[in-house]
Amino acid sequence: VVMYAGTIVFGVLLSEIEMAVSSMRAFPRRKGRLVQELMGFLSDKDIPSALSHKLLHWVEFDLACRYEEEMREQCLQLVPPELRRQVVDSLHHDELHRVPLLASVASRHRESLLLDLWDAMLPRSFMPHAVIAHGGEEADRLYVVMAGKVE
Repeated sequence: VVMYAGTIVFGVLLSEIEMAVSSMRAFPRRKGRLVQELMGFLSDKDIPSALSHKLLHWVEFDLACRYEEEMREQCLQLVPPELRRQVVDSLHHDELHRVPLLASVASRHRESLLLDLWDAMLPRSFMPHAVIAHGGEEADRLYVVMAGKVE
């Protein structure tokens, strides 16, 4: 009975891994199709080439960010709950420790707090020169800049 149950569990895990690999392989095709459709749309609407180039650059960047987050989530769904925190810690340990506000947190539960924060955060991408917030306004969220810079 134990061997039978182990075989079933192994089969289910193997199936999940195959689905994740299949999804990883499908992404470049999906991205290529989307970019081609966008290029056709921009051409049909006579969008200036400089603007089209900027838009295509943005779309490729945003798709790469979304893909990375999608893969992270798929990976974490495959992991048993008791190992999830360890995987999140391994993937993102340094990012939140570099945030000055969070680096100054002094608590024996600091590591747990940082992992909970990371797990609850949602990725966002912004165009260069986009206004993310205005000084003096009441804040309703925290942004952690992972790439680029903010002025």
